[in-house]
Amino acid sequence: MRATTPTRFTVVTTAGLVLADSHQDPAGMENHATRPELRAAKASGEGVSIRYSRTLRTEMMYYALVVRGEANGEP
Repeated sequence: MRATTPTRFTVVTTAGLVLADSHQDPAGMENHATRPELRAAKASGEGVSIRYSRTLRTEMMYYALVVRGEANGEP
């Protein structure tokens, strides 16, 4: 699943379930609901955090954006 870009993209439900990831199999990924950028996005539509990635073992910047529409069952 590794993409040709160094940017990692992850699609997560509002409940924190990982649906897709550009660099890893989502089946083995933990729930993301408590991640600070996702909690902020759920509250205000977008969120940003800089924190340590246990997966990549380095500081990373994370950006989350809420996407609403018919595709995910929301008006």
